[in-house]
Order: sequence, then C-alpha cells, then structure tokens
Amino acid sequence: MAEDFTFANVRRALHGIARYVTSQKAAGARVIVGSVTIADDLRRRMIAQTQFKLHPRGVAGFAPLAAAAGFRVVKAAPAFLSEQVLLRPV
Repeated sequence: MAEDFTFANVRRALHGIARYVTSQKAAGARVIVGSVTIADDLRRRMIAQTQFKLHPRGVAGFAPLAAAAGFRVVKAAPAFLSEQVLLRPV
C-alpha cells in the first residue's frame, strides 16, 4: 500500500470498526483487523520482485498507526508472511 493510503484509510477503517463494535454493545466484543505484512528480509525481497506497492511494517510498525487511530494491538498471531492482529480501543 502507498503511504497516503495506509495512514488515511487505516485510520478511517479503524474508526468505522470502532463505531460498529460500540453500537453492538456486546460485552467483550473482539475485532480482528486483517493482517500486517511481516518486515523481514525474505518478505522485502519478495515484494521487490512484484509491482505491488506494499510497505512491510510488521506489528512494531503497525502499532503506532493503530495507536494514532485510538487502538492498541492486544494480540498478534503469526501467519504465512504476515501477522494477524487483534485490536482494541484504547
């Protein structure tokens, strides 16, 4: 993803998800938000061979984006070349 898409749309998506979860008033509601591209050397080399504009951040790079939108990463589970994250409102 391009930088402008990531910052603007991740923030917008997280706020929308938070509004939905809040509207459900379900105790202990959880939302898993996609996957975060792992930022290791293998993934970076793979991305360099494609035409996709991805920015591998890993959870460490994604957490500040989530925090800026009012969320925190409470759990990260490894997957193939990515990590699945569970976010909760701060």
